[in-house]
Amino acid sequence: MGGRHPSTQVGTIRRKKKGKSTATGSGAMNTTTYGNQAAANAYLNQQRPSSQEMLIQMNRKLIFETPAPFISASSWVILDRTSGEILFAKNEFEERQVASLTKVMTCLVVLTLIDRFGIGEHREIVTILHCCAELNGTSASLVPGDHLTVWELLHGMMLPSGNDAAQSLAIHFGLLLLREEFLALC
Repeated sequence: MGGRHPSTQVGTIRRKKKGKSTATGSGAMNTTTYGNQAAANAYLNQQRPSSQEMLIQMNRKLIFETPAPFISASSWVILDRTSGEILFAKNEFEERQVASLTKVMTCLVVLTLIDRFGIGEHREIVTILHCCAELNGTSASLVPGDHLTVWELLHGMMLPSGNDAAQSLAIHFGLLLLREEFLALC
């Protein structure tokens, strides 16, 4: 046992046999349950899933035994990111306008570029251009000449679905990419 207390030994099984309690080690097995020693050894030697595999199995069980959530959208898809398998869907093959999906992609691109350029989203200032503030559609009510952080514009784009905030971010980060490309050519 190497100095360890018997109750901390991995695989210790306590069972009652003819009125007395006996402790069996991690390699021992009650052979009366399995009929013979060979069957008991086969049971002990079988491959057990890793903790990550067990977690994946538990998540799949939870997903597939739970009904799909109520979603009011006309079409939607929930998929497994690692396998690409569609888990739940409604009208997934129906063609739709992209609507605010463009803003979601703009957000993803901006967050990627923040990491790439090492930009502090709370410190990077964007000046709101007149062409951005005057866009039609949903708005974050930006005013030309205002100076906002990237963080504030991300919120203005994602919460009220502001076209003006999305355009401001697209122009700002587009210019950063053009600058990087220009410097790479020189």
